[in-house]
Amino acid sequence: MVVGGLALTALLLSSAGGTCYGGTPPTEGPNPGCCNSCDDVREAYVRRGWSFVNPDSVEQCVSEGWSDKIKEQAAEGCNIAGKVRVNRVIGNLYVPPLLFSPSRSGLRRAGPG
Repeated sequence: MVVGGLALTALLLSSAGGTCYGGTPPTEGPNPGCCNSCDDVREAYVRRGWSFVNPDSVEQCVSEGWSDKIKEQAAEGCNIAGKVRVNRVIGNLYVPPLLFSPSRSGLRRAGPG
């Protein structure tokens, strides 16, 4: 059976347990202590309080083609318009960017933690 390079890399990572590159590894899930996907590494960075700025240096992200997916989505987006009526107080209204992740079924913050 011939296996492509990307599929073989993903298979090796899932069987051996991927590194979290210094991020805080997950304590729950199918492989606690291991980051087998690019999302696992990103979440490990968030738990550590780090920014995730170079996906091309992460084996899991390279094997999943994460940078290419991000480049494809670069032109996507929307504009939000509306009114918010609040009492006069000091502060800011912040609307964080969200993205939908079908693999994790839900919304989560986009970009660095």
